[in-house]
Amino acid sequence: MSPPFRIFLAVLLVGASIGGIWFIARKSDGKLPTPARSARTFGMVDTELLPFSDTQKARLPVASAADGSPLSILAVAGSYTQRIGEGGASLAIDRQGHWDCTWMGCIPPGSHSRGVVTVADGNLVFESVSAVGVLTGKSCVCVPVWWNRGILLLTLQDLVSLCNFVNWGGPEFRRNASSFFFVCERPDDGSEPDTGGLSLPHPITSWILREPVRAQLTEVKADGSAVADFGASRGAFVGMNIDIAQDEIGIATFHVTSVTDDSCTVVCPNPEHLAGPLRVGLRLWCDAKGAGLIK
Repeated sequence: MSPPFRIFLAVLLVGASIGGIWFIARKSDGKLPTPARSARTFGMVDTELLPFSDTQKARLPVASAADGSPLSILAVAGSYTQRIGEGGASLAIDRQGHWDCTWMGCIPPGSHSRGVVTVADGNLVFESVSAVGVLTGKSCVCVPVWWNRGILLLTLQDLVSLCNFVNWGGPEFRRNASSFFFVCERPDDGSEPDTGGLSLPHPITSWILREPVRAQLTEVKADGSAVADFGASRGAFVGMNIDIAQDEIGIATFHVTSVTDDSCTVVCPNPEHLAGPLRVGLRLWCDAKGAGLIK
């Protein structure tokens, strides 16, 4: 038997062995938990991926179902989509508490992961499972927000972003929500309750301004931050965006970094857009285009 033929035979035998092992594994009964069934589940499983990149473990405000009853998996089960540039993602949650998420475009096409979702203290806790059905120890937390018949799944950072979008954009933002968040559109057939507006968990409702905010700087600090004369009692929250007043010279946005009841600390990421250095008396404002949305 010639050496080349021996090499070919060895490769053939190794391939057959691997194929046999694969066939046995496929026929075994050590099954994974049944994941949610999305319209298209394909590509490779990546257990590092979770539906939400914000993996902080702190609990969020307690959320409820659309009708005010305690939050349950049944209340949020459905198919969610999010558009990400030229790609996007789909997230399916079934009634048994399994989820399956598929990403397209931004990362290797068809990558998906799966796991289980549970309700804990009015929060949804997503945990991923490995290819053999074992919990990976990776998890993320979100809450549902009800807007008309749609459901938005939001992390803490998403809640901040949503409130900024609504304060500045009002009801018009609803049509673009799936460009930023996972959204499930419920059928308009009377089978699902219509919240008639935006339903947020308390105390997040106070982040949607009922009237425009007018404020001014009362202190400028050495580190470049400043103190403004409005606080949580008037709707200020950490992460809030507030602009330089329209009658001031310059176009700049300030971010709120800390809040007390009657004041907040702000920073300007782009001070070059100001007409000059920060000064006491500089006027700020924030619109309230979402004032009529809160139930």
